[in-house]
Amino acid sequence: MKTGLRSGDIVKLQFINIDWKNDEIHIIQRKTNRPLILPLEPNVGNAIYDYVLHGRPVADSPYIFLRTRPPHKKLCNSSLNSIICKYMDAIGVSHKPGEKKGFHSFRRSLGTWMLENEVPLDTIKEVLGHSHMNSSRPYLSTNLEKLKNCSLSLDGIEVTREELMR
Repeated sequence: MKTGLRSGDIVKLQFINIDWKNDEIHIIQRKTNRPLILPLEPNVGNAIYDYVLHGRPVADSPYIFLRTRPPHKKLCNSSLNSIICKYMDAIGVSHKPGEKKGFHSFRRSLGTWMLENEVPLDTIKEVLGHSHMNSSRPYLSTNLEKLKNCSLSLDGIEVTREELMR
């Protein structure tokens, strides 16, 4: 939610990917096969630390996030979405299979928040790990205030009802 990482990258997150001294997360993205370095925000680092100490099953695995039931293997890609959907159901948020209201909504939310806070599109592209600027375009359409600034006046354009009905 705070990093913009894809679920596939989170389930592959290993202890060696966390640079605690420099407060960074280092990964090779699963989707793009490109390296990505993200800041390790204190609340994210604290959540991982708390999970490892109090929630993670005891297992000799390099992966951070593990199944709670034996065998304690790394989570699979669909696991995170299932977890999110379970909590969405619990609080009454409707969703349908295949809708992007699950885990991916966190990425979209982060991208939208960055755009609303006037973070340059190049930075948003890098944080979200997009290979191409076009991949970041869906986040532009979610900012209604910025879109209003792009609208053109229709002053001076006379249209009759008949012309509209054609």
